[in-house]
Amino acid sequence: METLLLNSLLIVVGLVAGVVGGIVGGGGMLTIPLLFFLGLDSATVIGTASVASLTSFISAAYIFVKSGKVKWKTAKIFMVLVVPASIIGSYLVLITSNELLKTYIAMVMLLCLPLVLKSGSLGLRSRVVSSRKRRIGLFLYFLAMINATVVPAGAAIVCALILIGFLGFEIVDAHATSMPARILALSISCAVLLYNDNVNIPFALVLGVSTFIGGLFGAELAVSKGSKWVKTVFVAVVVLSVIKMFFEL
Repeated sequence: METLLLNSLLIVVGLVAGVVGGIVGGGGMLTIPLLFFLGLDSATVIGTASVASLTSFISAAYIFVKSGKVKWKTAKIFMVLVVPASIIGSYLVLITSNELLKTYIAMVMLLCLPLVLKSGSLGLRSRVVSSRKRRIGLFLYFLAMINATVVPAGAAIVCALILIGFLGFEIVDAHATSMPARILALSISCAVLLYNDNVNIPFALVLGVSTFIGGLFGAELAVSKGSKWVKTVFVAVVVLSVIKMFFEL
């Protein structure tokens, strides 16, 4: 593929992925299939897509922090949990076979659909939850962060579902509050994968810049449009991604 055409494709996909990532998460559902199409192995796909996700989350987090959407008390707990989770996940990527990892990526994305469809009216307003349910939610978040390092695609969506279902968050606040921990986790996993030569640096640079710009725009839309609009986008992203993955299995 010619360099100009390749870079144009990376920029367009990166911008769209950044916007989607800024609104609801799930930008990796666009960047990961593209990187597989370009012939990268699974570990390098995950490393390169993780860099793109990291830059989009950094720009989106800036908007969410500025707008007061991040609930820092919960965000700080998440940041403690993600350190061991991201280290565990990074090394799972390195020791897992290419085909098994590719199948696992597809299955995790497929599992997002029933979680979304069961959510009903959840996420449109914040709720008070019991301490027991909160503890379960924090444990699930820890597991989700391990999974998020292994499979960046759909990770933000799964995390948002846990915050909505078990911690009582409204959907925009859920996505925003998870951002600082996701940035920390992605920074750790990117460092490990980069150290092990599992990042395609030219692709990561082009995707990283474009997802950064898209993340700014997406987060601004999420804050301005509100939870009802964001949840509609959230469901649409998951359904379309699952349909796509179904035909690729």
